[in-house]
Amino acid sequence: METRVGTVRGASSFFLSHSVDVHGGFVKRHLLSAIAHAGWQFAHLVTSESCRSYKPRPEMFLRGLEKLRCERTDVLHIGDSFASDVVGAQQLGIDTAWVNRKGRPLPDNTQEPTFTLANLRELHERIVTTTVPEPGVAAP
Repeated sequence: METRVGTVRGASSFFLSHSVDVHGGFVKRHLLSAIAHAGWQFAHLVTSESCRSYKPRPEMFLRGLEKLRCERTDVLHIGDSFASDVVGAQQLGIDTAWVNRKGRPLPDNTQEPTFTLANLRELHERIVTTTVPEPGVAAP
């Protein structure tokens, strides 16, 4: 797994998580192309290998927070695995966006994510329209 950390116009920092094909990098190239097409920019890259840990364990989330110099309440973790992404981030008090492409029901006895998205295209609209500007800063 790979976690990218960055910002979206008018939003706080966030984590974007995506599976990566380590045998050839096709998925990674596709993801990087989609990110570039969306106009997003990322300052840091945090990988399972660099943390020697896989989600939902806290190491990757904590490394991302450390690199961003952010508090848990300042970020949004976005991922398509409820068990790894949503539960892992929620265990640390991090807001979550679950990319639920197949429309799966929320697992029993779980906390609802901050956002549920059908696809990544919804992400930009959701973040921009729900972001509250800081005092003294004009809305985007």
